[in-house]
Amino acid sequence: MILSRNLVCAIEGLKNLREEPGKIVLARFGHAGMIHKMAREVFLPEKNNESARRLLMCINAVLQKKANNIIALNIKERSSFTDYLLICSGSSDRQVKAVADAIREFLKKEGILPLGVEGEANAEWILLDYDDVVISVFQEEPRAFYNLENLWDAPRMHIDENAKEIKILTKEMD
Repeated sequence: MILSRNLVCAIEGLKNLREEPGKIVLARFGHAGMIHKMAREVFLPEKNNESARRLLMCINAVLQKKANNIIALNIKERSSFTDYLLICSGSSDRQVKAVADAIREFLKKEGILPLGVEGEANAEWILLDYDDVVISVFQEEPRAFYNLENLWDAPRMHIDENAKEIKILTKEMD
């Protein structure tokens, strides 16, 4: 399981931490403002590679359920809440639900659970939050109304909905 820096701080009740490539060193303030290193370090995978791998898994999951108009946006330079947005459509509430379920199943096999899921009750717009990848699965009408992909001036990748699998992301998605 990957812990975010904020979660590690909350769990440990820490006031300060120092990030190094591939790991986070936990620290706390002692007497007279001295910083004491905690006895343990939390090693994290390289986030960029993990984020891109997670995006690829999500893309391939939506392809399996024949989602339409699939677009991935790289917003890591423009957003503090996620690295990638994946937006796709289904032609009915059943298809939207099936696409969202496929994403959850695909990532659950890899031990990755969503931070949150919204909109399952009416399945017009289901949002799945996987921290560094946020997925919006829409029915066509709500998608046209909200027009999320045009709110972001960000690099994008249009995915061929007839593809069976995507193995690599385009250069813009790095």
